[in-house]
Amino acid sequence: MKEKPILFSGEMVRAIRDGRKTQTRRVMKPQPTCYNGIEWLWKPNRKSWKAPAYHWDVDAKPPIALAKFGAPYQVGQKLWVRETWRIDGFNGCGDVFVRYRADDSTSVLVVPEEAEDWEEREWVRWTDAALAAGATTNDDDCFDFTGIDWKPPWKPSIFMPKWATRIWLEVTGKRAEQVQDIDGIDAVLEGTAYPPDTEETIDKCPNEWPTYEELLIGPFRALWDSINAKRGFGWDTNCWAWVYEFKRLEASEGASR
Repeated sequence: MKEKPILFSGEMVRAIRDGRKTQTRRVMKPQPTCYNGIEWLWKPNRKSWKAPAYHWDVDAKPPIALAKFGAPYQVGQKLWVRETWRIDGFNGCGDVFVRYRADDSTSVLVVPEEAEDWEEREWVRWTDAALAAGATTNDDDCFDFTGIDWKPPWKPSIFMPKWATRIWLEVTGKRAEQVQDIDGIDAVLEGTAYPPDTEETIDKCPNEWPTYEELLIGPFRALWDSINAKRGFGWDTNCWAWVYEFKRLEASEGASR
């Protein structure tokens, strides 16, 4: 099964690395609709929605055969995580120093042969930016940043190449549900909430107990809206979403560069 990329915010990257996040919800596109009174049903043993083959969403442009719905990721599929990153330097031997914004950690990675053209272009951009910022080079062509406060620019997660990823996942479960169907347990597994601690809750709210939603669902709702509301799929729309369960892999478990 083909390996695919998946994007996560810095907050969610930290949750994955901490072992707190083992679920993710992604907006289903296009959204299933009800037409002529036909209800859509999700069958766990299928890859798509179950509906008559002749059922079409005639209002879409062009019309969409809704029976063709399928999840982008399947159980057993390996995913490589894209996150915000930057290049902190090159050592001249094919190695690149990659820094990850989520926790400000650095890895020294070997650029594969197929990305050598990319490395050459990035080296030129990186050195030009460093020299423009006032950096100098010594006799060994090493950069000296003494007296200047320059940092390479961060790169959006969408531009992270496969060889630069540090997190591999494997999909272990998949289902479809509306976003407001999430419960407190799943909110914890989404990495947005912690199981409530009684003493801490009393200290923070001495006069009244917070509601179940404030404790667990609230943080997930805020995250969901921060990502999806501007795209027309906010919490209040109660849109359909794919729910993926996953486990984190070690490099020795079959993840490839």
